[in-house]
Amino acid sequence: GGNTVMVVEAGAEGTGYAESWLMGKLGAGQSQTFAGYLGDDRDLVITVLSIGDTAQVKIEFDGLCTNTIAPTPSPCENPNQKQVSVQIATDTYPAETSWTLKKVGSCAGQADLNLSSPTYSTANAVQAAFEQCVDKGQYEFTITDAYGDGMCCSYGAGSFQVFYGDRDVFEGQSSGDFGASFTGSFGECDVPASPPPTPAPVNSTPPPTPAPV
Repeated sequence: GGNTVMVVEAGAEGTGYAESWLMGKLGAGQSQTFAGYLGDDRDLVITVLSIGDTAQVKIEFDGLCTNTIAPTPSPCENPNQKQVSVQIATDTYPAETSWTLKKVGSCAGQADLNLSSPTYSTANAVQAAFEQCVDKGQYEFTITDAYGDGMCCSYGAGSFQVFYGDRDVFEGQSSGDFGASFTGSFGECDVPASPPPTPAPVNSTPPPTPAPV
């Protein structure tokens, strides 16, 4: 959670569920070294230069080849929007899994939203990610298992992830072992900073001269 970059090593089959491994999480200014990368005596160094709506990352391979990855442009043309991505890995009974995403709170300019999942039919597989640009604001996500036993672990090893921009908003909570349902909220209103209070006026009028005794 928070502003971190996830370093993932992909297997030969791709970057899907059970085909990749989380190698580390880096914040702005942090780096990670993989000694003897590719089985020889050269090191791979990954450094996170900055993190905003996107991240800027530098990759060095034994100091000989340096490649700076420019920030990825936002997929949303409207600067007041962020992309929500819902990623589902189903269990043995995919049709039992469904989710909803709706607006909560009353952020200024946030349109009403009430999204729901497609019907999942492929068992034990990573599904195509659901992606949509939404207004910056507050949202509530609920995932439900119709049978009440979650997506893990008696009948497969299903799981879910929800990204708001580049942030995994339920990191550490998104295993499929949630019973009948899981509900969580994320996002915040963009509230402009309040101006400093106006100081009280200074009375420049001198006090009256006391009457002679």
